[in-house]
Amino acid sequence: MKTKACAAGSNYLICPICRRGKIIAEDNAAADDVIFLIPPGSKHKARWHVKCVVCKSQIGISLKR
Repeated sequence: MKTKACAAGSNYLICPICRRGKIIAEDNAAADDVIFLIPPGSKHKARWHVKCVVCKSQIGISLKR
């Protein structure tokens, strides 16, 4: 999963479709949970959905248990 650093000490998860939109800001000091970004049309089920502000695609979010 591609992340991009920002000035506030956190990283952004980038949209898997357009590779430009910022989907989630994560804190570097937080516990490391595995986050899956699920593109539209995937057979995998997502628990949450968020829309990319750049390409307007609906991206699914799921956590690994």
